[in-house]
Amino acid sequence: MRDNCHHYGFFVSGSLMSYLCLSSYNLNKMPGSICVNVELAASLDKNHSISRAIASISKTLRRRKNKCVLFTQVADTKIALKFWKGKLTQTKRASAMNGLLANFDQNHEIYADTTDMAIFFD
Repeated sequence: MRDNCHHYGFFVSGSLMSYLCLSSYNLNKMPGSICVNVELAASLDKNHSISRAIASISKTLRRRKNKCVLFTQVADTKIALKFWKGKLTQTKRASAMNGLLANFDQNHEIYADTTDMAIFFD
């Protein structure tokens, strides 16, 4: 079940340049062990604000003492796959995470035209 959902926007001169929507889930009811799901990431920003945000989230999760996961469903487009390559990996564990989220959260959508990607911090 989803614990929190956060929406972030980056504005330049009153115009929305980047948008990031994150959901967080507690893993195994273990305090401090979380999954952060990138629900949506979109940007027109040439200064890579989304890249910096994802790097900051990864850094925070890496420092936690308990197991954590950063997960997303990446659109099957060249630009999206290029953006996420190197930040997350495409593994069977990522697809398992997608299935688990769908099993425990009725609001989690599984999209057909995406690639599951994640990074696991053990």
